[in-house]
Amino acid sequence: MRNLGKAVAATALAVSAFGVVATAPALAAEAQSSSPSSAPLAANGCYSGHIRTSGATTSYTECNQSGQSRVFGTVRDIDADGQCAYVTVTIGSYGNQWKACPKGHSTNYDTGLRGGSDAKVWLSER
Repeated sequence: MRNLGKAVAATALAVSAFGVVATAPALAAEAQSSSPSSAPLAANGCYSGHIRTSGATTSYTECNQSGQSRVFGTVRDIDADGQCAYVTVTIGSYGNQWKACPKGHSTNYDTGLRGGSDAKVWLSER
C-alpha cells in the first residue's frame, strides 16, 4: 500500500424504511489516512459510503435513529506491501478500529447502536 491514496468521489443514497429519501456526495481524501467521512443523513435514515486509498478499501452503511448511530461494513486489504488496512469509526465518545491483512483479506465490522447523531469513518494503512 503506497502512502498516497486516490481521491474518490461517489454519490450515495440515504435510505429509510420508505425508500430513497436523499442523495449525498462522499469524498475520500488524498492521503495515507483518509479524512473522516461525514455526509448528511436523512432523519432516521441511512447513508452508504465507500472510501479507498491506494492499498485499502471500505464500504459501509451509517444509520441514524433517534439520536443514535450505527455503522457496519467491510474493510479490505488490496495491496501486497506488508501493510494492513484499518478502518476507524467514532460515534460520540465511542471509538473502535478493525483491520484486514494481508492482501485479499477482508474484515466485517459493526458498531451496534451508539449514542450520537453523527459517525466518523477513517480508512488508513500501516
